[in-house]
Amino acid sequence: MLRNLDNDSIVHLTAYLNKVWESGEVPKHWKHANIILIHKKGKIPGIENLRPISLTSCLGKLMEKVIQTRLTRFAEENSIWPHEMVGFRPHLSAQDTMLRLKHDIIDKRKIKDTRAILGIDLTKAFDNVSHSAILDGLSDVNAGKRTFDYVKSFLKNRTATVHMQSLSSEEITLGNRGTPQGAILSPFLFNLVMKDLPRKLGRIEGLKTSVYADDINVWLNEGSDASIEERLQQAADIIDLHAKSKGLSCSPTKSELLIIRPRTRRADASPPRISIELDGKEIPQVDEIRILGMLISKTGNNPTTIAKLDTRVNQVVSIIRRISARGRGLKEKNKLRLVQAFILSRICYSTPFLDIKKAERNKLDVIIRKCTKRALGLPCSTSTEALEGMGVHNTWEELAEATRTAQLERLSLTETGQQILNWVGLQGNRGTKYQTFSIESKIRKALTVAPIPKNMHPQHDQERRQHRAKHLATKLSRMPPETVAFTDAALGGDGSSVSVVVDGSGIEQGAIYTSGVDATAAEEAAIALACVSTDARVIISDSKSAVRNFCKGKISDYAFSVISKGNIDRGITITWAPAHSNIPGNEAANTLARALIIRGGRRPQSNFKVETLTTYHEVIEHYRLGRRKYPLPDSSLTSAEAVTWRRLQAKNHMSPRWRYLTQTGNPEDQICRFCNKIGTLAHILWEC
Repeated sequence: MLRNLDNDSIVHLTAYLNKVWESGEVPKHWKHANIILIHKKGKIPGIENLRPISLTSCLGKLMEKVIQTRLTRFAEENSIWPHEMVGFRPHLSAQDTMLRLKHDIIDKRKIKDTRAILGIDLTKAFDNVSHSAILDGLSDVNAGKRTFDYVKSFLKNRTATVHMQSLSSEEITLGNRGTPQGAILSPFLFNLVMKDLPRKLGRIEGLKTSVYADDINVWLNEGSDASIEERLQQAADIIDLHAKSKGLSCSPTKSELLIIRPRTRRADASPPRISIELDGKEIPQVDEIRILGMLISKTGNNPTTIAKLDTRVNQVVSIIRRISARGRGLKEKNKLRLVQAFILSRICYSTPFLDIKKAERNKLDVIIRKCTKRALGLPCSTSTEALEGMGVHNTWEELAEATRTAQLERLSLTETGQQILNWVGLQGNRGTKYQTFSIESKIRKALTVAPIPKNMHPQHDQERRQHRAKHLATKLSRMPPETVAFTDAALGGDGSSVSVVVDGSGIEQGAIYTSGVDATAAEEAAIALACVSTDARVIISDSKSAVRNFCKGKISDYAFSVISKGNIDRGITITWAPAHSNIPGNEAANTLARALIIRGGRRPQSNFKVETLTTYHEVIEHYRLGRRKYPLPDSSLTSAEAVTWRRLQAKNHMSPRWRYLTQTGNPEDQICRFCNKIGTLAHILWEC
């Protein structure tokens, strides 16, 4: 409802929110929660197995979202968070911890030292954290008096009513501990409590740390067993002291310690036992540890992960079978979406960061093919070659590549992400020799980046590209030439480059030379030049990477120096256009750039535009479309007709011969009842 308010209502609502913000007092009804108790799946009925779901005011959540957005931007701009904290931060995720573990632990199988991972569990951390610790953390970062007053009022004097079926409790006043459940601000406030922990742990030599909200993990991959035990014990003591100072407590029984012994050690040797204690109780050693949903085994194999995925596939296949059998059923496209949501997303979450052996890789490919066949309505006996020819699925290696590619692109956007890339031995600045800078907020407000359409592959989606080019050319031709700018860049064989700008009539508006940058940086510089040297309100570029970087607000130092020198006093829309699609302005910019490179005595590189695949969707579609031989079923076909279409493509549509081979095994069943010949599919369709 809030999304669909009329303009007058939005004005009054904004005025009310500002009044609350200025007063620093949160309305009482915003601080009241209706708690619904839901039974935990698979647990014995009982009070301890009821999960509370807290429902609070939607208007209060809207205000929380506004404050959380401001605080998040403030924290990132002022580098408040340590690089070891990746939870609830923009452009960071749990997979970034997995990437570090893969580099430090999983891929270090051949080293001669013991490796150890210690996972510390905080007992009901979000429910027990002290309000004073939260306010102290907020005060330390100097977020401002109004922010402090609002959060202070937000935390105190909260009330709740508990509901279960038709029963309701009286209004309960909550205490001075815990962050409100379901509140948008809660993760940020909890991060304030944990922000000093990585700095304390950083004093321990060689210790690697990851903090994701209340999930604390430390690991070591070098040193003697005695040294590892000493340093891990020191880390456990620091975590315990920090937790107690914030009103929290560690649980020794739920914490886990994984010890991975080097393979070079003799099998008959008795290695010294590594023992870590919390509050006088020993932390149990495990054969397999779960880190943010990723299972790491001391043997290096992944049977539990594969088994869990296989179980999940059987459940999803059963769901698809049921919904496909009811009436007309879901169509192929929607069933493939279910596979992506319930299976492929789980596979892509952790397996790209595990040491997947060849046999395990084959099992994962079998899992992927199994659920894909079910979604297409194909029998399990369908050949892999026929399934690949349909171009609707990917192998595990392709999914892993797409996941890692998207992750590296995402990590390059932030300072913490670039530090993580450096920790794992990768370049943090998009693999280039230059630095990236954030576009100033004043300039960013003037820039609007139009979304880049999907399915614009230069080889497989030529018809879509031509249609977009035609649409853009028609639209831009109706605009005054001075309000449109086309940009392009050309690289010389000696490493030099030129960035050019032409107007809607193809007349040159500016050009700059440089050297030592790649194509993306040169294209970014061309866009920046158009922003500051023309009056254009629409800027057209054929570089996806450059357009995306402007959308992200992170551009090369070269482009940053260009755009920072000018004054932008108008709104500008940056739009991507397909290269070499006969858009007059784009062709004029391309011709000018190549002419200027040649005029400067430099030999231009190839005129072919290489579009880098940087998103998950682009990578998987590149592989799918590259092997697609059979067309998709027409959208007008029913679900049953689409299945028939797919079975004809797979050459396993029901026939006497196919029934004999896959079902009965009785030689008489393969005979055509009309002519007594072998009843293959080709026979019953074309011969008999």
